[in-house]
Amino acid sequence: LNVNRAPRFSFRYSLGIDGLLGGNFNYHKLDIKVNQIARLGIAGRGEYIINYNKVFTPLPYLLLNIYPGNETFLRTLATYNMMDFFEFVADESLMLFYGHHFDGLLMNRIPLMQKLKWRMVFSGQMALGALSQSNLDYLASSDNFGNPVTPVKSLEPWKPYYEVGYGFENIFRFVRIQAYHRLSYLEDGANGFGVKGSVYFNF
Repeated sequence: LNVNRAPRFSFRYSLGIDGLLGGNFNYHKLDIKVNQIARLGIAGRGEYIINYNKVFTPLPYLLLNIYPGNETFLRTLATYNMMDFFEFVADESLMLFYGHHFDGLLMNRIPLMQKLKWRMVFSGQMALGALSQSNLDYLASSDNFGNPVTPVKSLEPWKPYYEVGYGFENIFRFVRIQAYHRLSYLEDGANGFGVKGSVYFNF
């Protein structure tokens, strides 16, 4: 895949108005994203996504920035593959995803691997963020029946969550398998290791 493109930027501002088109809240949200895929000479090629989100108004949990966890057996670049669904929430967050395809840089030096045409891959994901006191005060501590609800979890202010992955792609020409390690926020029995796969065409 010979790709070398300039960074792509996207900017989105969302305005919510209570009572307009069924809306129940007034809010302001900002989302800025940049991504790129680039050839890196003999080192292969890299791809990255940087995403900044900011919610300026106290809102219920599901309307804040929920980090994209992934509990399935399928890997994707733009998710945290060792993070549970809805595990962390923030009203200001910075998410970084990086994937590196070594192509034949390493595997072509091993005769059997050269014949199989497997390619080594690496990925790293990091999340930063915070949940303001105004949103913590806004979140409900009990449901409509008075039952206590599970407290919302947030990252410690600007203490990163990060994970790394490594593995092989081009297995049978279209399968990618990666092992992942979660390297932070391992409290409360969080799973620190997993193996995931995907279909990834790379001829």
